[in-house]
Amino acid sequence: MDTLKEKIEEPIEKQYLQEVKERRPLRIGDRVRVRRLDTDGIVSSIAEDDVEVQIGKMHVKVDVREIERSNNKNPVKDEPVEITGRGDSGKEIFYPSPGIELHLRGMRAEDALLKLDRYLDSAHAAGLPFVRIVHGKGTGTLRQVVREALETAQLVDRWEIAMDNEGGEGVTIAFLSEN
Repeated sequence: MDTLKEKIEEPIEKQYLQEVKERRPLRIGDRVRVRRLDTDGIVSSIAEDDVEVQIGKMHVKVDVREIERSNNKNPVKDEPVEITGRGDSGKEIFYPSPGIELHLRGMRAEDALLKLDRYLDSAHAAGLPFVRIVHGKGTGTLRQVVREALETAQLVDRWEIAMDNEGGEGVTIAFLSEN
């Protein structure tokens, strides 16, 4: 009996769960390795033949056959990344992009404003020129609160209603200031 225990490195349940995790379909938010670029990123969208992967503030469309699940167990953090060898100081800081779109539909105004404020900070730090804020049409209360907040937001130069084919009254596009 002791020799049998010695042969099993991990409990069978752990081995099975790891195999199941590796076989499950790829999902948005999964960490993957892009072989061609030899770097890790986060899956941001999945199409039939390709996958969009966010690497820092860059989004890259990659053929499904060019990615694999990442072996790096550390989560990707929304923290600045220092790149050496740039600029006068020798370092340049890049902030990861929070994505170009923020979804607030169905949220209470108070919660939506808090989320909007954090999102605008992240988007501005990442250098995004504009963002899409999806608040939905509904009763118009959330739309009104969001637009009033954008009027006074220091990081926003101006905002406009999205075109009809981009969401119309249910989406507001905010143009972020450069400094």
